[in-house]
Amino acid sequence: MDKQTVEGAKTDALALSRAENRELRKMNELLMTVIDNIRLAVYAVDEKNEIVIYNSETERTEHKMRSEMLGRDEREAYTEPFFEVWTRRIREGQKPLFQETFHFSTNNARHSVIADGLPFFFESQYAGAITISHDLRLLNEELERLGLRSRLLLASTNSAERQGFSGIVSRCDRMEKLITMARRAAVRDIPVMLTGETGTGKELFAQAIHSASIRRGPFVPINCASIPDTLLESILFGSVRGAFTGATDVPGLFEQAEGGSIFLDEIDAMAPALQAKLLRVLQEKKVRRVGGRKEITVNCRVISAGIMNTPRNLRSDLFFRLAVVLLKLPPLRERPEDVEFLARAFVEKYNDKFNVGIQEIDPPLTRLIQDYSWPGNVRELENLIECAMVFVEPRETVLSLLHVPDYYLENLNRQKPGRKGAAAGQPLRQHMQEYERQLITDTLARNSGNISQTAKELGLIRQSLQAKMKRYGINN
Repeated sequence: MDKQTVEGAKTDALALSRAENRELRKMNELLMTVIDNIRLAVYAVDEKNEIVIYNSETERTEHKMRSEMLGRDEREAYTEPFFEVWTRRIREGQKPLFQETFHFSTNNARHSVIADGLPFFFESQYAGAITISHDLRLLNEELERLGLRSRLLLASTNSAERQGFSGIVSRCDRMEKLITMARRAAVRDIPVMLTGETGTGKELFAQAIHSASIRRGPFVPINCASIPDTLLESILFGSVRGAFTGATDVPGLFEQAEGGSIFLDEIDAMAPALQAKLLRVLQEKKVRRVGGRKEITVNCRVISAGIMNTPRNLRSDLFFRLAVVLLKLPPLRERPEDVEFLARAFVEKYNDKFNVGIQEIDPPLTRLIQDYSWPGNVRELENLIECAMVFVEPRETVLSLLHVPDYYLENLNRQKPGRKGAAAGQPLRQHMQEYERQLITDTLARNSGNISQTAKELGLIRQSLQAKMKRYGINN
């Protein structure tokens, strides 16, 4: 091999090494950016027990600067033996520790966290310990600030707002069949799961099932997607005094729903670990409050709901436990005979609320709402009617396009492939693709380009939505 060839090989190897190093640096910076911006305290030590990761949430929680903590021996950095009671257990046991409450002090301040501990191995050798934790004091303050406990307690006793099946109006044969099934399921006192897109009326069905049942206790609704997992467990199952900083003896929603029904909306958003605990409650009919030792017998019916027809994120054993009866609510675009019927029902509702006297809907407006695909379903239709009714003058009797704000008209006036205007001779697959593309475009526009919210509304995961946008050439 001549000298020129050797030099060329060296140059190529050096270029490859530099490229690999650049990718490693890029990946390292990406991971550190994620670690430093999540709302969890992430802290790690190496095999010599020196602190190597101390993210911004840990700084905020412990009131210390990263610059003064990185590189220090953990045993010197904390005034209490953090190493002895936590890190040593991870190091010697070489297995994870999950959801443990831990108390320690820094700068004369007392801290209470709920933490997960993970051993880190490199080339099959112990190389450090990682701690991921929530500050329980801050979580409890957030809970109190939001007033979730007081609102949930109020919801459990407020039975005046319950609605029966008379509140569900439809001219669709498919919906009538679902109502008949729901009525029969209501009197059997068995778990019922409702699925369908957002805005299809799942909570309305849940309230009706409860009202038609033999149970006379409260109807207690909870949206599992709206509350952090660390709070959701104590809300569902309750807590005992001293379980974490600021914790008091509070009954969970399962206890509050005694003799009635608990409605777990968007249950497919529940974390897997919490699903396992919920499954045990359903099997044993008992709950154990967070921080408590005593098991409490509960007697309530569970009605659940998910966005997907078969919620993908649920454990299969939990799904079969909850879905003894499964009711799949169709979207409004699949029941066009209900659009005008529901619109007139909402007109009557807001006639009373706003003290006006609309008697009919102008034909041009009727045609527009009939041709629209309603990605937000019944909730979106009601929202439009309510908004239009705000602009009705006292003596007007016809609801027309003049009452509808421009931002609604922009949506209503868009051509909807698949209802009218589709080219003759196009195969079904092409019609469906055009319809899907338009639906994604409309939903993105309504959510101001927010991909996460659009994916949630369409019942998709974010990655699937982004793949569809790329496929259809939809720019955001």
